[in-house]
Amino acid sequence: MGKIYMTACMKGGCAKTVTTYNLAYSLQKLGKKVLAVDFDSQANLTTCFGIEDPAAVPVTIGHLMMNRLEDEEVPDPPEFIQSRNSVDFISSSMMLSAVDSKLRME
Repeated sequence: MGKIYMTACMKGGCAKTVTTYNLAYSLQKLGKKVLAVDFDSQANLTTCFGIEDPAAVPVTIGHLMMNRLEDEEVPDPPEFIQSRNSVDFISSSMMLSAVDSKLRME
């Protein structure tokens, strides 16, 4: 059974992204299978994984969440799970802000 670890704090600049990035690679080095998910519309973790233009990623966590909210089909995992140095991740983008707005209206 997999474990879920979450790094969260409402304050900016408290090392959430760096902690998540380092934790992902540390767990991978210990032989664990890792899926890091960037739930920040600023997409800082996404850029840490080497994605220079998060807006150009066709399917991000924001798209997946919007698909679920609108009862649309979710793409197959190879369409949204990327890998860098044996760590899998799901990118974020500004689309997550649209999800936030939609959730507020619900």
